[in-house]
This record gives sequence, structure tokens and C-alpha cells, in this order.
Amino acid sequence: MYRCIANISIDPEKGTIIANTKRFVKKIVPLLESKSIDESEELVLNVVRALTNLSYYGVTQNGGSLHKLAEKIATLISPLLMHDHRDGVLESARCFGNITRDPSLREFCRSKRYDEAIIILVEHSDPEIVEAVAGVLINLSSEPKTMHLFTPTLINHLFEALEMGTVSLATVILKIFHNLLIASGSYFIARQVEILADLISNLGDSIELFLKGKLENPSLALQHAEKSELMELLDVIDNVLHVINGDEKEDGSAYQPLSPK
Repeated sequence: MYRCIANISIDPEKGTIIANTKRFVKKIVPLLESKSIDESEELVLNVVRALTNLSYYGVTQNGGSLHKLAEKIATLISPLLMHDHRDGVLESARCFGNITRDPSLREFCRSKRYDEAIIILVEHSDPEIVEAVAGVLINLSSEPKTMHLFTPTLINHLFEALEMGTVSLATVILKIFHNLLIASGSYFIARQVEILADLISNLGDSIELFLKGKLENPSLALQHAEKSELMELLDVIDNVLHVINGDEKEDGSAYQPLSPK
């Protein structure tokens, strides 16, 4: 049942209705208190997946059924961030990506130091997990109280994550860099900005050549990406370069959280 709810909840209209159904929300959340992923793997994963998709529509609606329980949900799923179960880590990170869209919940997560656990996962070897973590970092990069987390060391780890090669991950990481570049304060050392400019300029050139069918030996990441994904990445690259170069095209607006998956 909860797998079905997770799938249905991707739809904006249905997801919003379910997220604000008080009786359902009060029924699903306690399952995380009474069940563990070690004992009830499929149930817990499906519940967290459902809450992930529902939280995209529910946690930003202050006073809504899901918003009222969001702090409890964050507390219940936080142990999964450091669990050995790969899917448990992935789904909990995705859920935090939605929960931290809300400013008050970002503050709650900061007070509980969940943001520090998230940062540790930037070094994870799984690109999907790193991408989910990067979704949280997009939100944290828009919050002055959590900007101190973006140290040169963390930024170096994000540079390393770019080498994982997936187009979607590169897009998310560059959105984070964009948000840091337009923020007041300096989060990059000069050399990092130079490396970033060279890296994404070359990446942008490769994508454009690939789209024209003129790139020799394209990477598997480019070959497997949808055209829409490549076009989005090109747009992000363009915006980041405009900020670095101080061009007037950049409107100064930060990138927003990802859609539910």
C-alpha cells in the first residue's frame, strides 16, 4: 500500500491532498517509531519514500498536517543517514532534501546537527546518494545560518563529486556553487574559482559539441543523458560563468530545491 502511495504522491494534485489528510499522516508516521529497517526493510523504505514525496508538498504549508509532524519525521529518519543500508541512506537524504526547504525546519535540523551528518555523506561513493545530499545543500546554501558549513574543504569534496560524471549530479552541484557565488561573503578561495571556471567552460564546450554530433569519444554520462538534462546543465553553466565574470545577465536569484522523485 505504501509503495502505491509513494508513486501516487509524485502527482502534485494527489500528493497535496494526501499530505494534508490528517488521518493518513497520523497513521503513517508512527510506523517509523515501531519498525526498523533491519526488521521490516520493505515497509520502512516504502514509508520513507512516501513521506519523501508527500513532504515536497506538505512541509512548506505551515499549519498543514505534514508540516506539524515534520520535526518528528526528521528525528525518526535521521538514523538512516548513517545506516549501512544503501537505500535507507538514499531515501532519508531525499526526504531531508524536502524537509529543509522550510526555513523553520532548516533551523531545527541545524539545532539537532543533522546538517553535519548530511555533509559527511558528500564523500559517499554512490552518485545517487551524493545527488540527494546535494539537494539538501541547495537549501542550506540559501540560509545565512548554515552558510558557515560551506568551507573550502566541503567545496573541494563537491569538486571531487563532479568527477563522478553524471549529468544530473553535476547540475545540482553547480546550482550549489551558483548560490554560494551570489551570496554575500566569500566561500571559495581564488584558486577554486579559477578551477571552476576552466572546468565548466570545458564541460559546456563538450556538451555543445556533443549536441551537434561533433564530439569524438563522448563520455557515457553524455550518451546516457536526455537532451533536456544537457540543456539544463548548459543553462546552469552559463549562469555560473556570468556570476564569475561579473556580467550583468545574472539576475541574482538562487536556485530552488529539486522536484520529488
